[in-house]
Amino acid sequence: MEGQGKLDHASYEDEQYLGDFDLQPSAAALMQQEAVKVSEEYLRQQAIERVGQKGTDLELIDKELKDDKDVVLTAVRNNGLALQFASETLKADKEVVLTAVMNYAIALEYASNALKSDMEIAGTAVKDNGLALLYCSDTLKANIEIVTIAITTNGSALEYASEDIRRDKKMVLLAVENNPQSLKFAMGGLNEDKDCRDAAGLAGNEHNEHKNEATSAAWDGLNEDNESHDTAGFEDNKLNEHKKEATSAAWDGLNEGNESHDTAGFIDNELNEHKKEATTAA
Repeated sequence: MEGQGKLDHASYEDEQYLGDFDLQPSAAALMQQEAVKVSEEYLRQQAIERVGQKGTDLELIDKELKDDKDVVLTAVRNNGLALQFASETLKADKEVVLTAVMNYAIALEYASNALKSDMEIAGTAVKDNGLALLYCSDTLKANIEIVTIAITTNGSALEYASEDIRRDKKMVLLAVENNPQSLKFAMGGLNEDKDCRDAAGLAGNEHNEHKNEATSAAWDGLNEDNESHDTAGFEDNKLNEHKKEATSAAWDGLNEGNESHDTAGFIDNELNEHKKEATTAA
């Protein structure tokens, strides 16, 4: 029994030794693992360098690197639109998204829904470009603070605000003061409101339109008078022509009478000559 115990103990020690031996990687395996790490790090650095020069090349690199925060941050610093090619995990990373919208406000379109409701991110985006309000959450489209920033940056952002804000006269006036064309996005009849139209510079235009209409009417009346005058002148000309024709005919008649008178005088002269001759002869 004692010998058997020694044997069992030896077997356990052998197994333990063999087990420990099996768990130790060979030098070749260690070198291979190190080579893989070096290769992966090399590819990673290559990717960082590449997207640092052209952020949208993030689309072309390996999928695993699109989930690498350093790679993606480098890409969106170069071009915020590179956010669209990031992994879903990093589209929900506040640091990544904030970096992207600081570079290009409209990159907010590619942020996660949760971050489209983030006041800091949304505020940064609309401060740079008011039209980024389009990509904010519905909650922030109804937020007075966010919308005020948006419409004072670009009045046309009023189009993307909530309906309640588009019916708010104060907010509409803010938008119109920045961009008169934004009045067309007002609701609740504010696009016909006198104050809003004055702010948009439309009151003066209406006055000018009335002046133009009055001027046009005056010209039309003048043209009608001219046409009447021209017609009357035409009639006067016709009358003058008739007068000329009558005068010419009278002169022609007078000339014919003179010619007849001259002929009669010539005959009388001849007759007198014959009388003189006859008297002399007698």
